[in-house]
Parts: sequence; C-alpha cells; structure tokens
Amino acid sequence: MKLAVPDMISNSYFPAEAAIELGFFREEGLDVTLEMIFPVDIAYMALRDGTVDFVGGSAHSALAAFPQWDGVKLICAQAQGMYWFLVMHKDFAARRGDINAVKGKSIGAAPWVDMGLRRLLIAAGIDLARDGVTIAISTGGRAPAIAGLLREALDAWLPSDLDRWLRAADEARREWKAQGVPMEQRRPMLLDVLNRLYEGPQPTAESPDPKGT
Repeated sequence: MKLAVPDMISNSYFPAEAAIELGFFREEGLDVTLEMIFPVDIAYMALRDGTVDFVGGSAHSALAAFPQWDGVKLICAQAQGMYWFLVMHKDFAARRGDINAVKGKSIGAAPWVDMGLRRLLIAAGIDLARDGVTIAISTGGRAPAIAGLLREALDAWLPSDLDRWLRAADEARREWKAQGVPMEQRRPMLLDVLNRLYEGPQPTAESPDPKGT
C-alpha cells in the first residue's frame, strides 16, 4: 500500500512517516511505502483516483477532492492544533501578540488556510475591509501554469496601446502609495484612470478602446 504526504518537514505529517520508517505498519502485517505528493490537494486527488491508498495530510484539504466528504473517511488524528505561523518582515517591527500589526498588510496564505486565518482575524476584532487587510491565496507551486493561461487570455484581450495603460497605472500607484490609499480602494480607481485614457482626442487613429475593438 502507498501512503502519500505533501512534504517531509511538517511536524503534523511526521507520525505517519515515522510509522513507516520504524516498522510499525510492518508489525501489523502491512507493507506500506511512503510517497511525497505536493501540494496536499493533489495528494488527495491521487487518493480519489486510486494511485495511493492513504494520505497523511490536513483533514480539511480532503474536501478539495471529495466534496461533502463523499468517498473519503478520516481514520485518525496525526497531531493536534494548527501548525501554521503568520510570518512578517522585520521592518514592520511587529510584536508577538500584536494583532494590529496586520492592518494595512497583504498576507499570502495556502488554500484552505486562508479561511481559518480570516475567521481568526475577525474573531480578534479585525475588520478586513476597514483595516485594509488583504489575504491572497497561494497557488501551491502552480503559478507558472496559471501565469501562462492568463498571459494567453490577456494577449487576446489587451489593446495595442498597452504602454499607455502601464504608464498611467504606474503614475497612479505612486500617488496612491504616497497617500496611503488602501488596496481594495485602488481597484475601482484604476479602472477610472484607464477609462479616462479614452476620453477626448486619441493619440493615434489606430488606438483601440479598452476592449480591443
């Protein structure tokens, strides 16, 4: 049988790895081998597809491959508590236990972990919109593939005068940064900036509108 874990360093998965290496499965008459499949949702997809027999991973991640828990069963806990840490750059001078340090910050989080983080911050009195906290989900190592798809889509949509967009956006961002404009307010403001590029006379007759028509 094959047991998959998403990495070899997380303390939460260590009991499963140790059980194989120390022969505990063998003592029970089971021939179990260890495989590393990253990220954890892919490991559960391998379980769903039958290429592995067990997954030693975060329980909530099973939902990525088994909606409504249909087709999967949790056998036991490998560890207790959450092992995730919120790490901030030293330049922010954040102190341990100072929840206000997250205000105005953009935080990267693994899929599913972002859900728990949101609820923890809300329970601690942080209003994500009011306090300017942005939580972005990590792509789990699939950023190159996603970027390729986005690049093809953008090439088909963006206008030929893209340089005008970039110059206008860079100038606007510098102003917003100096003024401390929260990130969630910048998105609609950026759309207004780009729309204004097409008001009045255009630089050349060939310049298309924002939709490229």
